Amino acid sequence: MKLAWESTPGEWVLLQPDVVKGKASVPPGNYRFYSVGLKARTSSGENLVMSGTKGVPDSAFKAVAGQSTALNCGSPLKLGLTCETSRTVTTSTLGSIVSAILGSSAATQNIQATILGAGGETYSRPYLFSDKGVLRLPDGPTFTVLNADGKQVDSGKMEFG
Repeated sequence: MKLAWESTPGEWVLLQPDVVKGKASVPPGNYRFYSVGLKARTSSGENLVMSGTKGVPDSAFKAVAGQSTALNCGSPLKLGLTCETSRTVTTSTLGSIVSAILGSSAATQNIQATILGAGGETYSRPYLFSDKGVLRLPDGPTFTVLNADGKQVDSGKMEFG
C-alpha cells in the first residue's frame, strides 16, 4: 500500500507502510490514498496479483495517534463490462485486387472490462506470479453475448491487449 502523508502543510510525501493482518502503522496526520496491491491464491495454487490506484486523489483523511482509522480500498471488487458490436473492414492477405480495394466486412465484439475496488480505485489486469518471481498473464476468460431475449449472438475467448 502507498499513502501520501502531509508532512508539513501543503507538502505530501509518499509512504509505503507495512500492512499486517489488514492494519498499517503510520505517523499521525493527514493522508490520501495512493495505491494498493492485492494478492490471492488461485484454486490451482498460483498467486494472482493486481494493483489498484486512484486516478484523482480523494480528500485527505486524518489518522489520530492511538486510534484506528478505516481506509476503504480492496474488496469487494466490482467488475464492470461494456460490449459494443462493430463492423470492421479487413483486406485479404492473398493479394486479391478486389479485396484490397473493397475489403471484406466482419462483425467484431469489443468488450471492455474495468475492475473497481471498495474505495473507487481502478485495478490493473491480473497477473499470475510464480514462486520464481516471474509474472505472466492468466489464460483469457471466455464470454457469451446474449440479446435482450436471452438468445446467444456471439461467444469467444477474450484476449488481453
